[in-house]
Amino acid sequence: MASILIPGEKWEAIFGAAKPKRKFKTTTEQKARRLKRTVRTTGNGKTTKRRKSVSAEPKEIEPGIYFDIPFAAYLAWPFVNNTLLTQAARSMAHFRFAEQAIDGKPTSAMQFGSLVHAGILEPKLLAVMPCFEDGIRRKDGSEYANPKATTAYKNRVAEFESANVGKRIVTAAEFESIRGIRESLARHDRAAEYLDDGPVEVSIVWDNLDSGIRCKARLDKWSEVSHRIVDLKTTRDASDFERSIRKYRYHRQAAFYSDGMHALSGQVHEFAIVAVETDLPFCVRAAPVSDEALEAGRDEYKRLLQDIAECRSSCHWPGYSDPDYWELPAWFRSEESVSLNVSGQTVTL
Repeated sequence: MASILIPGEKWEAIFGAAKPKRKFKTTTEQKARRLKRTVRTTGNGKTTKRRKSVSAEPKEIEPGIYFDIPFAAYLAWPFVNNTLLTQAARSMAHFRFAEQAIDGKPTSAMQFGSLVHAGILEPKLLAVMPCFEDGIRRKDGSEYANPKATTAYKNRVAEFESANVGKRIVTAAEFESIRGIRESLARHDRAAEYLDDGPVEVSIVWDNLDSGIRCKARLDKWSEVSHRIVDLKTTRDASDFERSIRKYRYHRQAAFYSDGMHALSGQVHEFAIVAVETDLPFCVRAAPVSDEALEAGRDEYKRLLQDIAECRSSCHWPGYSDPDYWELPAWFRSEESVSLNVSGQTVTL
């Protein structure tokens, strides 16, 4: 079994820095829990202390569990993740392009979802921008039609950004929405339990033995004690979130992440999803992914990894296959009316 640790003797070679010291909370319970977590068993049966990663991109990435890796550094790791699997499901040509291309511009929904993640999982990384338009007037005291276009406003914003380098800057309106979501999650017993324990934004790297492909994943929340991976999702309608699971292949993500952690730790991990709506009253639904859904996702990601391995071997990245004929879609045919003769009368369906 592969060790989940970053080898101590390679620490400085990989990160170019000495091992950082961890800061523990002062309560006895917290000290006991953290102390328990610092000792892990490696594949050779020996025990060693787990290393906490530093905020720098490692020069060489080996299979393991990494902490405090900046998201930009994680994205630069040249391994297959669930986002690339989504492209592979479209075609191998799309996978190849996505693997080599710069990420596209995120949608507004994706951007807000990212802000919610930061606000819930890493609230210290948020900086709320004040209303800098206030007090910006012409020399005669009259108001500007668009104060945001003025040099004074731009200077205020630039100064604020310089004072908050490394933080996610949000508007007051965005912050109020995030605060409402936080309160809603805190009131939801299961979601609060899922999001209470364990480190956040944990990066893992492992080798898929069937395909020989090195993979990576970014876990929103990991509970080492409960053997649970938690993923926070934002949605417009949580009442029908099962449809989103199918549409966005979250069951494949669940199996991919769970199997990756199993490969590293030797422990079977539950994958739970917390779905929260982005509009008032910010309703929440939370549950683990079923074994049946995991199995379907597992079959899918394994097939895609095998296809990727074959394409890498052949250096052939096919796009779409051609149909025998262009046909009308099934939904169009189902909308066409059908006439039946019933007892001498014509009935149109």
